[in-house]
Amino acid sequence: MTLSHRSIGIFKRGLMLTASLAIAACGGGGGEASTSAPAPAQASVPASPIATPTPAPIPNALSFTTVEVGVDTDASGVLQMSIPAESSSPIIVSDPHAPAATRFEDFRLDGNETIRASGFGSHSGISISASPATYQASSVLRFTQMGTLPRQMPVLLWTSPSDSEPLAMPLAEIVEKLPGTSSTTGMLPKHARLLEVGSPNFRGIRVFGSNTLTSSVPEKGSSRYVGELFGTVYPTGEAPSRLVGDCVLNVYFDGAQSHVTGLIKFSQYERTDNRGTALTIDFVADIVRGKLVTRSIQVTGTGNMVQYGAVAGSFYGDDASELGFTISARGPSGILIGGAILGSGH
Repeated sequence: MTLSHRSIGIFKRGLMLTASLAIAACGGGGGEASTSAPAPAQASVPASPIATPTPAPIPNALSFTTVEVGVDTDASGVLQMSIPAESSSPIIVSDPHAPAATRFEDFRLDGNETIRASGFGSHSGISISASPATYQASSVLRFTQMGTLPRQMPVLLWTSPSDSEPLAMPLAEIVEKLPGTSSTTGMLPKHARLLEVGSPNFRGIRVFGSNTLTSSVPEKGSSRYVGELFGTVYPTGEAPSRLVGDCVLNVYFDGAQSHVTGLIKFSQYERTDNRGTALTIDFVADIVRGKLVTRSIQVTGTGNMVQYGAVAGSFYGDDASELGFTISARGPSGILIGGAILGSGH
């Protein structure tokens, strides 16, 4: 082979190599050009919505008429006793445990309630809990007699930012009578409660709940109501003291002649000196349009307490199964006020 022929061969092989490289660069021969597919975009995940908390329902606030009694100190420092009567200022209760409450019986009355109770006291005109009172604590009152501890009474307390003294709900109907004295009362009412407020110069007691309709108060027959009466005595020249006693009311339903005879016996006092005179209160009250109206009252055991005495009360529950009242009496020996809610059939 001559040099020219060798040069031509080398040239041809160079062209073929060049073509092969060009074809390889295009991704192979004979097919369409291919390109690398882009990575698929990741789908966006929507953010979880932030749950909006359901607001707690605003509990219904129910208003109740009350019967009340109180003792107050006038401008000259003399104790003045109010006449038991229906109060012009209602008690207003709301309970977050029973936001849809429509009647007294819907409340739990376990301390979770908010209570408004203004206008206690007929002489001072003070307003207790003008702002709502909220639950503070529970407590126990202890009543002694001659060195013994025959009774203990649980109490629920509410406080208000605007008042220094708490509202107290003494559960007189479940007074614990310790062994060796007598059986436990254990009759917590379903349709009414007592409410008390106290200060160095004033003390008031109210009864509130589901009043029995006048048309539902029996017209015939009789019934016996039993429970505890809770109150405070102000002996002349001595410090006041709370006291508790047994209470029995016999009710005679007889149309226009319907009336109540009551017997209350006090002997236990909330004081540390073991003093305290045993008191007995007898009273008679007419039933007028379902309300108690004083006919007569007598207090014995104090010399001569009664120059004036009175009761005021109502029936509670759809079937008049409970009877609540307040009472006051005064005389040379001192002043006494009290309140009770009694159950029938005991």
